[in-house]
Amino acid sequence: MKLHKTSLVLAAKYLVIIMLISGFFSINMYTASVQEIGRGYGRIGTGLNRSMNPEQFMEFREDQLELSRQALMNRLILINVLILVVGGVVSYYLARKTLEPIEAAHEAQNRFTSDASHELRTPITAIRSETEAFLMTPRPKISEAKAIMHSNIEELDKLTALTDGLLRLARSSKENLNPSKIALGELIHVSTDYAQREAGVKKITVHTDVKDSMQPVVVDVDLMSDAIKILFENAVKYSKDSTNIHLTADVHNSNLNITIVDEGFGIKQSQLPYIFDRFYQGDVSRSKSASSGFGIGLSIVKSIVDLHKGKIDVKSKVNQGTTFSVTIPQ
Repeated sequence: MKLHKTSLVLAAKYLVIIMLISGFFSINMYTASVQEIGRGYGRIGTGLNRSMNPEQFMEFREDQLELSRQALMNRLILINVLILVVGGVVSYYLARKTLEPIEAAHEAQNRFTSDASHELRTPITAIRSETEAFLMTPRPKISEAKAIMHSNIEELDKLTALTDGLLRLARSSKENLNPSKIALGELIHVSTDYAQREAGVKKITVHTDVKDSMQPVVVDVDLMSDAIKILFENAVKYSKDSTNIHLTADVHNSNLNITIVDEGFGIKQSQLPYIFDRFYQGDVSRSKSASSGFGIGLSIVKSIVDLHKGKIDVKSKVNQGTTFSVTIPQ
């Protein structure tokens, strides 16, 4: 509501400027036109003086001049009324267009703050509840204390993962972009090394095809490694045991192209437009199929790709797998 009021105020300011300009030109046009009409009647009067006496001519001249002035005034008023109406509509449209990015950013900030506070509150509440319940136990056992400590450590790990993710999002800004050269093969290796071990635990076969691995690419190594790592870890996380993951990377037509294909649970078509939103998580069945997260991984990837002026595409079919394709201009 506040931003809509701001739109009206901004539209009113636009309209005032338009009407001031219109009024300035209307006054000048009226003055110049009246003077020109007067001169025109003066030239006509030279011929009429022979058939009219001076008094008749002056009365005729004043009557015609007044009629011309009134007609001109009416026309200018009509034009300014039209300008006022059309200008008001155009001004409001321009004001809304001007404020749309601000409104979107404002809504995104409110949503982000609300979601972040909720996600932070959940593990904190769990730690507090379990600890308070343990302290109220008359004669707690060591085994119970150990169980509480293990549970608290799990919640603290979640908090650590969330804060790390939020820091990654905060770091994904133009001011922090630090591009440098790195061999394509090395970039892929440092990005997937850890998740390769996780894939081994699930008996997932990883097929890596890095064409011309010594080809240098220019990216922010830390950020791009994070993006590839998140995509690869997601592929492992949401893949079934004993399946395949295909990772291909090359430089073609001055673009760095990275594609990750899994044979996992897939994503519903209705959810694809939202998977890059912060804190968005897919359907419950898919989430339960893998370790829980906070729904900020793909938003981190999107922000990093956008920072490199690239694009990311996703295709998926439920129970068949998902394909993420990243293109970064070089």
